[in-house]
Amino acid sequence: MVLLAISTFTELRDDIREIVHKNIAKSFHVGMISTFVMHFDDENSWKLIEHLKKIFTDTAKYNGEETEFYCVELVCDIEERKYRNETPHRLTQKPSKRNIEFSRMDIETTMEHHRIISNEDEIKRLDAKKYLKIDNTNLSAIDVAKIINEAFKLKHI
Repeated sequence: MVLLAISTFTELRDDIREIVHKNIAKSFHVGMISTFVMHFDDENSWKLIEHLKKIFTDTAKYNGEETEFYCVELVCDIEERKYRNETPHRLTQKPSKRNIEFSRMDIETTMEHHRIISNEDEIKRLDAKKYLKIDNTNLSAIDVAKIINEAFKLKHI
């Protein structure tokens, strides 16, 4: 029964993600940042990113425009990931993390069964205009944002 619930949740999450991406793509916003845990050893993860990217490129082509796809890979030590999942802010913002035992087990299981760090040059498959890999184990979210902003020369609006 739990597998059915997880499968249903995954489908719902993916449907919502697609709807959000389609609406942002049509809205003429300057850009969008999406985050998720990538399973580099799972073809479905690659297909998801390629599908979400295609939503933006197809919409831009339809509107006679071009779009740029940038990719940031965040790498973090497993102990730091567990710690962050238990911080008050994360627990307030993400109800799924409130079952701390399950959350810890989920991180460990994911790391045991999937490769969540890319191999050298693997990201080239996504044809990203710019790519950045950051080990954020000892960095704050603000520091990571500054690194990304500087590397990609993003404009503040």
